[in-house]
Amino acid sequence: ILELMRKEIADAYEATLGTYDRELREACAQARPDWQITGRFPLYQIDRRFAVSFDLKTHTVKLESLTVRSFQISTVVSRLQKSYKELWDGPFDPQEFLEELGIAYRRALSFEGEGPGPEIYLSKVHRELFAGRQSSTFWRTNRGLHPYPEEAFSADLSRLLASGITANVLTLIPGRQQRYYVYDPGREERVYFSMLKMTGER
Repeated sequence: ILELMRKEIADAYEATLGTYDRELREACAQARPDWQITGRFPLYQIDRRFAVSFDLKTHTVKLESLTVRSFQISTVVSRLQKSYKELWDGPFDPQEFLEELGIAYRRALSFEGEGPGPEIYLSKVHRELFAGRQSSTFWRTNRGLHPYPEEAFSADLSRLLASGITANVLTLIPGRQQRYYVYDPGREERVYFSMLKMTGER
């Protein structure tokens, strides 16, 4: 009898998750018919470039680094739309970002005592990009922070490479650290990189 009860509870649990999965997909399809959703509860990817994970213990949803403290589908989809748009659909000038990246790369190298040319960790370039985007007010008062999380840097790198203007200029080097990824439409999964090398800027 106990075994039967356990099976019934497990079956009911799976049915509940299956219903939630279906309703989440339907809500996403209604909000953004162009999205391709892969995975299954509790881990999904949108267009293989935006990670969504559900945590049953804390009853929270991670939209990349953003935490949503609700499983309510309308709330999750609304926040998902906003976060996705900020990363992938917002204004982006590849030439401007390439120039900004070059400045951050040279600054990161200078802190390491290196001249132009060597590879350097993306985390150090990211740090310089973040610093360069802060206003003088922030450095004086510690107010008015302009966030630039890892997923935003990854999205900008992806959009830069997709522009096609980086040939013979920029090389990304894979490594153990899975912090910065590049979206490649031709692959089934994210491609992670650890280091950056720039041989010149346009």
